[in-house]
Amino acid sequence: MSGAARPDRDWAELVMLVGAAVAPFNFFAGISISGLYLRPLHLWAFGAALVFVALYRREIPAVIDGPILAFSAMFAFILLSTLFATPPEYKFRGIADVGLLALNVIGFAVIRCYYAIQPDKWLRFFNVL
Repeated sequence: MSGAARPDRDWAELVMLVGAAVAPFNFFAGISISGLYLRPLHLWAFGAALVFVALYRREIPAVIDGPILAFSAMFAFILLSTLFATPPEYKFRGIADVGLLALNVIGFAVIRCYYAIQPDKWLRFFNVL
């Protein structure tokens, strides 16, 4: 079946549903890098952000709300405190932790923004989750 035969296919929704399907099994797999674990949802968050921005870049500013701003402010605070208040011997680990936190915040923001744009698709997401 070609893409032209299914014009209602939403590729971003498929990406969101993959994240929901992977979420329960996230801690069964991981790549250890200097004591930190890169999990499947970290990789998914990066890919989902790319897909979401590519498909919905014009709608993003309209759906940024309080929770997105709160998580972004929290992330900025942690990033700045890590950069300026962490002793040099722990700075590499701190920056690596902030990098993984960034992937978690990105995953939350992508899900929140996508389903603010497409609120009628929440039920399918929760059923897969």
